Amino acid sequence: MMYYMVVTMTTVGYGDICPTTTTSKYLFIMIEVVIFSVLPIQFGEFSKVNSLTSEYARSKYQRSQRDVKHVLLLGDSQPNAISTFLKECFHSDHGAAETDVVIMRTEPPSEELMQLLTQFVSRVFYL
Repeated sequence: MMYYMVVTMTTVGYGDICPTTTTSKYLFIMIEVVIFSVLPIQFGEFSKVNSLTSEYARSKYQRSQRDVKHVLLLGDSQPNAISTFLKECFHSDHGAAETDVVIMRTEPPSEELMQLLTQFVSRVFYL
């Protein structure tokens, strides 16, 4: 009787294959109790970790126009190196005025990098 109560409450259904002996029914009950006590804990941990990620982790690059090219900057670079690159990239002699630059790093931008990004706000994207 206990087996049928647990199966009904956990909504796993009775299915085509089900335990037939009393021992296997009690084993099934123990497995269900463990599963239904561990899953909420795991989902709670997942939601906590997901809420700790930065706003940049959820950002995505959307082209400003269909025919715009883009350049990716990956990895750790110092803000002064990124500044030199951006000034060189967007210099009028290079014809890259219609190019977007996407910076992808593992950590949020530093204060110095944030100031640099405000200078190129329409063409530089930080992810």
